[in-house]
Amino acid sequence: MQGRRHDCASHGPVRVGRLGGALRAERRAAARLVEDRSRDDAALSKPCWRLDTSNPPGNEYLVVDYLKQVFDKEGIPSEIFASDPKRSNIVARLKGSGRKRPLLIVGHSDVVTTDAAKWKLPGVQRDA
Repeated sequence: MQGRRHDCASHGPVRVGRLGGALRAERRAAARLVEDRSRDDAALSKPCWRLDTSNPPGNEYLVVDYLKQVFDKEGIPSEIFASDPKRSNIVARLKGSGRKRPLLIVGHSDVVTTDAAKWKLPGVQRDA
């Protein structure tokens, strides 16, 4: 086996060489995956920055309508619920196999109003 000797506290002496290089390559690939995923997440959320959902009045339907389009495009079943058409909510479900416990993610799409004079940039980034 090629490589240099390394003492590992839990396993005693081990040799590091080709395997160590493979692990470093795997870590680099994982880092690229996380970076790519972060770009995807930003691309998905960026259109929301342009939507004014300041509360009051809220107008959450703007975000809900956008997310409905995203879910429909991805083939994810979703349903819109609203007691007030401008204050709607969306529920989307990715069905699992049942082997693991379900996961529920809850968020909100309205934001608090701010005093625009205290900010250098507007709260809603129309050109973002």
